[in-house]
Amino acid sequence: MELPEKYNSKIAELQKAVKGFSEAMKIDLFSFTEIISDVVKNGQIQKFEYCSELLWKTTKVLLSEKHGIIIASPKSIYRELFKNNYINEQQFEKLIRLVDDRNILSHIYNENYFEEVYKRLPQHLELMKIVLEKITE
Repeated sequence: MELPEKYNSKIAELQKAVKGFSEAMKIDLFSFTEIISDVVKNGQIQKFEYCSELLWKTTKVLLSEKHGIIIASPKSIYRELFKNNYINEQQFEKLIRLVDDRNILSHIYNENYFEEVYKRLPQHLELMKIVLEKITE
């Protein structure tokens, strides 16, 4: 089934965003002063947040256009991805953690939470790459 241009443009946007997130995560924070390092970390977090939003919204379009499934929340979207065999159970659970981390960053302003989530960014990035590959097959 040929998916509409709306989906294809979302995929292109997501691919570009994940590539930018990936490049940002390659930056060595130890080569900067503390303030610059903090600014870079905040940029990396912002790229994570952007990619996480774009990921669920892109998969929402996929499920709607290809399967007629209309859902409005990220966790429900990922549950349907699992049910429709785009991802496995472990990936589903990791996606739920990704959403929880995104929500923590958006709603709880605590330096300790920021640092905990920051440490998981490499795993979240790899998961995004896996999901992106699976939804473009």
